[in-house]
Amino acid sequence: QAAMAKDKMLQQQAFERKKEKWDRRRETGRGADRKNEKDDRRRHKEEKHFRGKEQKELSRHRSTDMKVGLVRGAVAVSIIGIYLAGMAALMRQRDAGGDNSAENSLGWWNFMPHALTVGTAAALAVVCFAGADWRSQLAKEEEQREAANQIKDQLQRKLTEKEREEKMKKWRAQQLKESKERAKRRAKEEAAALLQAKDLAQALRRRREEREAEEARMRAAAASKLGADDGERDSHGWTGTQRQQLLAATAKYPESWSHARKKRWEMISAEVDDQDARSCEATFARLEEEARAAAAAAKADRQKEPKSSGAGPGTNLNDFDWLDGGGGDEELTTMGEDLGDSEEDDEDEEEEEDENRRRMPVELEPDHKGTEIRLEGIKEMQGCATVQVEVLHLQLSCADCRASTRVYLSGVDEDAADAKSWCEGCSGLISVRLRPTLLHRENSRLCYVDCVRCSVTDVLPSVLMSICEACDAPNVHKQEFVRNRMVSSTCRACHVKYAFRAESIRIEAVTPCEPGHGSRGSKQQATSTDDADDPMDEIAEELRWLRKKAKTDPRQQIIKLGSPLPQMGACRHFKKSYKWYRFACCGRAFPCPECHVESGCPAAALGAHASRMICGKCSMEQAYNPARPCEKCSFIMQARGSSHWDGGGGTRSLAAMSTKDAKKFKGGLRQTNSKFKTSSAKSDRVGAKAKAKRDHD
Repeated sequence: QAAMAKDKMLQQQAFERKKEKWDRRRETGRGADRKNEKDDRRRHKEEKHFRGKEQKELSRHRSTDMKVGLVRGAVAVSIIGIYLAGMAALMRQRDAGGDNSAENSLGWWNFMPHALTVGTAAALAVVCFAGADWRSQLAKEEEQREAANQIKDQLQRKLTEKEREEKMKKWRAQQLKESKERAKRRAKEEAAALLQAKDLAQALRRRREEREAEEARMRAAAASKLGADDGERDSHGWTGTQRQQLLAATAKYPESWSHARKKRWEMISAEVDDQDARSCEATFARLEEEARAAAAAAKADRQKEPKSSGAGPGTNLNDFDWLDGGGGDEELTTMGEDLGDSEEDDEDEEEEEDENRRRMPVELEPDHKGTEIRLEGIKEMQGCATVQVEVLHLQLSCADCRASTRVYLSGVDEDAADAKSWCEGCSGLISVRLRPTLLHRENSRLCYVDCVRCSVTDVLPSVLMSICEACDAPNVHKQEFVRNRMVSSTCRACHVKYAFRAESIRIEAVTPCEPGHGSRGSKQQATSTDDADDPMDEIAEELRWLRKKAKTDPRQQIIKLGSPLPQMGACRHFKKSYKWYRFACCGRAFPCPECHVESGCPAAALGAHASRMICGKCSMEQAYNPARPCEKCSFIMQARGSSHWDGGGGTRSLAAMSTKDAKKFKGGLRQTNSKFKTSSAKSDRVGAKAKAKRDHD
C-alpha cells in the first residue's frame, strides 16, 4: 500500500509538471499570437498609408499631365491653323498676280511655302518636346499647395482642440461648482433630517417611558391585587395565584405547541393547582373575553376624546380607521376634484424638471475608500473614449445577519445615486451610495460604492454609458452589461459603430463598511464613544418593541390563512388594491404605505418599503410581485382597468394610459402619440408644398 501511494503521488506530481508546461506553452502561444496580431495591424496601417500616398501622387501626376496635354493640343491646333491660313493667303496672292508672278516663280513663290512648312514643323516639335519643364513646375506648385493645405488643416485642428479644451475646462469648473453646491445642500438636508430624527427619538423616548411606567403600574396593581386576594376566591372559584399560574402555563404551552387540543390543556392543568383541564380552558376563554371587553371600552373612551390635528408618531391614532367606510368616499371625491384640476400643471412641472435636470458629475480624482468595482479583461472598446455607469444593479449582504437584498443605483441623477433598505432578516437599516468614475483604456475602475451595514457581493446586469470617440456624443447602451458579453450599437449622432466587452468584474473592499446606527458593531462601541444618545438607537429600540408586539396586535390577528382580508385587502387610500403589504421594519402588515405611516411606525418616515405581500382573498403571504396573481388561489390582486402598465397586467391602451406612466412614451409602445417620436420633414423641403412656401417667404 505504501508503494501504491508513492506511485500515485509521483504520477500526480508528473501530471502537475506536465500541466504547468502546457500552461506555459499556452501562455507563450497567446503572447506570440498577440505580438503577431500587433505586427499585422502595424504592417496593415503602414501599407494603407503607403497606398494612400501613392494614389495621391498618381492623381496629382494625372492632373498635371492632363493640364499639359490640353495646353499642348491647344497650341498645336493654333500653329496648324496659322499654317493653313498662311498657305491659303499665298495661294490667293499667286492666283491674283497672273503673268507677273511667272517672273518671280523661281524665287519668292517657291521659297515661301517651304519656309512656312519648316517653321510649322519646328513649332510643333517645340510644343511636343518643350513641356517637361512646365510640367515639373506645375507638379511643384501642386505639392506646395497640398503642403499649405495640410498646414492649414493642422492649424485649424489645433485651434479646434484648444477651443474644445477651453470648453471642457469651463464645463469642469461648472461641474465642480455644482457638485460643491450639491454637497452643501446635501449637508443641510442631512442636518435637517438629523434634527427631525432627534425630535422623533425624543417623542419615542417619552412614549417608551410612559409605556414602561404604565406597565410597571399595572404589574404593581396586579401584584397588590394578587396579595390581597391570594386566599380569596372569585365567583367561579379561582384565586389570584391560580389565575397567574394559568396565564403562565398558556404562555408556556401556546396553540402551536401541539395539534392535540386535549393534551395541551392537560399539560396546562398540571401547572395550575387544584384545577382540571376543562376548568382551565373555560377560565382562559372567560379571561380573554374580559380583556377584549376592556379593550373595546378603552377604544370607545378614546373615540369620545377630541382628535388632535397632528398625525405624528407621538399621537394616539386609531388603528382601525381603515376599516371604517363612512366619509371615505366623499373625502376621496373632493380630493379627486381638487387634484384633477392641477393634474396637467403637475405633469408640465415634472416635464420641465426632467428637461432641466443635469447629469451627475463623475469624480476625476475620487477618494480611495469604500468598495471599488473594476472591469477586468477588457477585450473590446471600439469607438468608446470613456465609459461610465448609467444604472448599477447590485446584490448586497447584510453585515449582521448575512441576508441578501438587491438595489438599483443611478449614475445620472444624484438624488437616485443612494438607496436605503430595511434588511429582511434583522430589520436593520442598510444604505449604499454610488460614486461613479471614468473608465478608459488606461483605467479599468468603474465606480466606488460606500456601504453602511452591508457589503457588495455581486454586480447584476447593469446599464452603461459611453462617450463616442469620433464626435464626443453620449450613448446609453441599449443592451445590459453582463460578464463576457458584447455590447454593441451605433452612435446616435455620427452613426459610428461602438462595442464594449469585459471578461470579469472585480469587487474589492478598500475600507470596511460603516457599522451604522443600531447595529451590533455600533452597540459594541457605544461604551467608548459618544454615540450612546444617537437618535437611530432609540428608533431601533422602538422597532424592536413593535416587532415583539406584532403577534399580539389585533390588526395582525385578523390575518388567517384561507380566509379573506377585510374589504378584500382594500382601504380608503388604495381602493383598487386587493392585498396587504408586510413591512420588515416593524414586522406588521398594512393595506398600503399610507396606513403604515398612520400606524406610527418611526421607520415609515425614513423610507421603509414592503418586502412581502398578502393575498386579499386567501391571506397567503408571498414575495412582493404585484404583476403576478396569488401563488395559492391565482387571485389577481389589483383591479382591472388600471390607468398604468403595471407589468402588463394593467391597461395596454395608449389613449387610456396615464401620462405619468413611462410606458406611454418609451420602449416598444412608441406610437404616433409619442412626444419623443421623430417625424419626416421631407415635405417641408421638396415638392409643391415646399415650393409654394419658399415662394411665399
